[in-house]
Amino acid sequence: MSALRLLVLLLPVLASAAPLPLRVCADRNDWVPYTYGERDGLLQQRLRQLAPRLDFALELVALPWPRCKAEVARGTMDALLGSSANPEALAEFAFPLREGAPDAARALVQTELVLLRAAGSRVSWDGQQLRGLSGQVMYIQNYREVGAALRAHGIPGDGGGLANEQNAQKVLAGRSNVMATYAGDARALLERPEFRGRLELLTPALSSGTYYLAFNRNYYKAHTAQVEALWKASARPAGIMRP
Repeated sequence: MSALRLLVLLLPVLASAAPLPLRVCADRNDWVPYTYGERDGLLQQRLRQLAPRLDFALELVALPWPRCKAEVARGTMDALLGSSANPEALAEFAFPLREGAPDAARALVQTELVLLRAAGSRVSWDGQQLRGLSGQVMYIQNYREVGAALRAHGIPGDGGGLANEQNAQKVLAGRSNVMATYAGDARALLERPEFRGRLELLTPALSSGTYYLAFNRNYYKAHTAQVEALWKASARPAGIMRP
């Protein structure tokens, strides 16, 4: 057999051995300690470790969250890093499922949503009622799970801020006296010099949420075995990584 003919026969095998491209979008806003816009968080690090082992050629991008969702929905990106399994997302993206419901054992992380008040304000929170609120609770634009958690308790929310820092400044300027964010982000804010001693954490948590690596549906259909393997491998040994 000629060398040329042998090469022609081997081409499909060689092509199939190439790593599978995987383009993953993370929120450009920092989600402490899981994802960051300018550097790798815990989840980004985890994917970089797993991708070569599972034969993925990984590309990680950080964009505004609404754009992430739009890019994955249209297929220009393949997966969302850290999506909640809310009804809208379940209808649009592929999640790890068990008996038709999101499989928390293959989630990336479970974390809490918390409230921060202006230091010295008379705001109280008992897990059911928020008393002493001035205005509306500030939260990041398009963070629908935060808005949904507030509505579940009958708390008015203002999702107009683009970042936690902006919302914190609004609270300190008197636009409101409470903001909502993730537990890790809250701790990071409280440690920053410009906010230290000026914001206080309210307990208990507002709610908790579970977050996943969610895929474009067509990508999942075309590469089901590889995606299922990544879902299994990317979950922490205990199933869920807590802050």
